[in-house]
Amino acid sequence: MGMLPLRCGSCERVFAFPWAPAEGQAVSCPGCGRRARLEQGLLVLDAPIEAVRGGGGREWNLEKFEKDYASAGTYFDHLERARQSNIPAEAEHYRHERVKGWIVARFASLEGGLFLDVGTGAGYMIYQLRQAYPARSFRFVGADVSGAHMRSLALRAGQDDPRFVMPVIADAESLPFSSDTFDAVTCSEVIEHVYDKRKAMLEMSRILKPGGVLLLTTPRRSQVEFWKLLFALPRRLYRLLKGKGGRIEEELAYDEPLEPGELRAMAQAAGLRIEELSYAVCLPHESYLQFLPSWLLRLWLAFARMGDALCVGFLIGLHMRMQARKVRG
Repeated sequence: MGMLPLRCGSCERVFAFPWAPAEGQAVSCPGCGRRARLEQGLLVLDAPIEAVRGGGGREWNLEKFEKDYASAGTYFDHLERARQSNIPAEAEHYRHERVKGWIVARFASLEGGLFLDVGTGAGYMIYQLRQAYPARSFRFVGADVSGAHMRSLALRAGQDDPRFVMPVIADAESLPFSSDTFDAVTCSEVIEHVYDKRKAMLEMSRILKPGGVLLLTTPRRSQVEFWKLLFALPRRLYRLLKGKGGRIEEELAYDEPLEPGELRAMAQAAGLRIEELSYAVCLPHESYLQFLPSWLLRLWLAFARMGDALCVGFLIGLHMRMQARKVRG
């Protein structure tokens, strides 16, 4: 089954970990002795993840992330997620088709057999890709900072024979893999939650093989702020009716969307050549749609699809979709 090339987060020495290890199996870094081991089906590295970054109004806090993950619950497909979040199924179908579905469609043209999903959560995107391409032989590493969700993925991955997914607790800003390892990287609706996005982009480029592809989706800041302003009053009224008070607190532990120019500059600075940067989903954030009556939602979805047909996503599309290739040499 081969080996997974790792890079020590302490001394940066490269060493290999078996793709199909026995439970409890450990490999030590030849430079500093830090270990990588399989623990309850999860690849765990001795190097700790930095728990707090920044400060003031721009603090990234791992403990807050873990609490938010735990309160959100584990989901194994997008409709399960929608039900847990009170998102209308029709709206979730529309959004999923144009965001996650875009990655699934682009995956058809990717070559190679070893891929990485950054910010994988419980891994439903990985398993969606396997379901979409049953005839292909490929393997995925799923990386996320959340121990709770990675343990859920480890339980699911443990049922596969042979092993299809290797779950790894890892930070996007310091990926524990050797350079030039993966044929492609997927990163969907994740980078907006990363503190140092430029560093994460550099890391995703570093671990890609020359000519490897990054498929990334993320919300667009200008549209996020527009819908947040437009729905401020309905959100307050909704909270008052539910007895939660009129004050709106941000639900996410850390959420800092990008603008297209910022995303493009980060990718190019990381040595990536952008092959596509498109926009999709002519709707507000899905969490706002619970405020709408069903007739208005259906009407809005009809207009959104019309907007797609007329190619106005570049004006009002909420999500950016980027395909970029690591420059050879």
